[in-house]
Amino acid sequence: TRRDATRDTSLIRDDVVPIGARSFEIERPEVFSVGDAVTVFHPATEAWLAAIDGGGTAEDAPWGVGQHPIALARTVTGLDGHRMTLDAPTFTRLDARLSPSYVYHRDRSRTIENVGVENLRVHIETVGPTSETHAKDAIRFVLVENGWASGVTALHFWRAGISVQHSRYVTIAASAALEPHSQVTGARRYNFEVSQSQLVLFIGNRATDARHAYVGNGTSYDSGIVFLDNVSEDAFTSSESHRQWGSGFLWDRHVERGTSGSGSGVAARRLHIGNRGDFGTSHGWACANCVIWNAEMNGSSAVIEKPPTAQNYGIGIQGEALDSGPFVSNTGSFIEGTFRPGLAPGSLYLRQLQDRLAATSIEPPGTSDPIALYPVVPNPLRESGFTRFELLEVAVVRVSVYDALGREVLRLEDGWRAAGSHDVEIEARDLAPGVYTLRLVSSGATATRRFTRLP
Repeated sequence: TRRDATRDTSLIRDDVVPIGARSFEIERPEVFSVGDAVTVFHPATEAWLAAIDGGGTAEDAPWGVGQHPIALARTVTGLDGHRMTLDAPTFTRLDARLSPSYVYHRDRSRTIENVGVENLRVHIETVGPTSETHAKDAIRFVLVENGWASGVTALHFWRAGISVQHSRYVTIAASAALEPHSQVTGARRYNFEVSQSQLVLFIGNRATDARHAYVGNGTSYDSGIVFLDNVSEDAFTSSESHRQWGSGFLWDRHVERGTSGSGSGVAARRLHIGNRGDFGTSHGWACANCVIWNAEMNGSSAVIEKPPTAQNYGIGIQGEALDSGPFVSNTGSFIEGTFRPGLAPGSLYLRQLQDRLAATSIEPPGTSDPIALYPVVPNPLRESGFTRFELLEVAVVRVSVYDALGREVLRLEDGWRAAGSHDVEIEARDLAPGVYTLRLVSSGATATRRFTRLP
């Protein structure tokens, strides 16, 4: 929400704040402090709307001034003179010539923090597979920060199995949204949904019989959404950012299964980042600066189109990758590596995470600790992950994985290693689903971490 008062608002000085920026100059740094909850606000001006072709709404009326502004929920992590640094980057270019942007204090009075749902099965009773008189959603996160769901199974909802609404920093892991009961038509079967939410991770989930299995439905308020290692079975249509300028979405190692490969070309699309024209409520340009990475399409297609002022990317798609969708053609989107398996890195998200951890050490050893073992990332994992260990001096090291019965099932490191940090890949493809212990032994000390292998 916005407090409409000039005393807690500041214009951004920069002519352009590029995609991926975490800092910029502001006019009035004195009204902010480190730790403040803020919103970076980019109004939907006439000039900006003209630059994006009125939203690209085909036969519908174009978006109006004031509709679909960009608003980024952030926390101030640094102030140095007029320069403000935030906890997460931008996902759309902020161009002052098109729309002067500003920062204001964000109201968190109703925010719920540090809450989760684990190992819950929600089985909704219904009249039948096409009825809609039962519960709309199985699980909702509303106004949540730092929340999670893990090991949840939801059946027979008619709209969403798990919906993340007006929230940020939420992780949905190792969960299933199965067999929705509803008509197969609009506003239904959004098995895993975000709506007006940001910085959300969906990892290792399974959806069946969806219309839009992994979907952003919150317009320009959705950004920074990652779908990693998820499976969609027997989908009717595409996972996508659904409408009106969602930004910074990533579908990483996405897998389509079942009957999703029926048909051909645009009619068989199961991933779509681009233009939805006059579908629904003037959906228009639905995804900007979005990426599909290393997706297995099972005979179906992915559509990747370039929005005005932005770009979309399709890299390493194992299936037909099209730059023309239902409403636009020859858009200039960036597509490469189609039908080329084994491209590296296998996961864009995990590689970027690895780079960030390398730049910013987490949980370093104390001055008297000879060793330190970092958490497994991601956790839970499906096929592969990584960890890091640190040594204060050269030493013999053994890093192994043990099952629940205490049996060594993988040996990852064994021998002399130099002082400093060492990254370790964990190839878990041959491990059965379950909980495992990673153990580092060196210099008479032992360190352990637990992780879960998903099916």
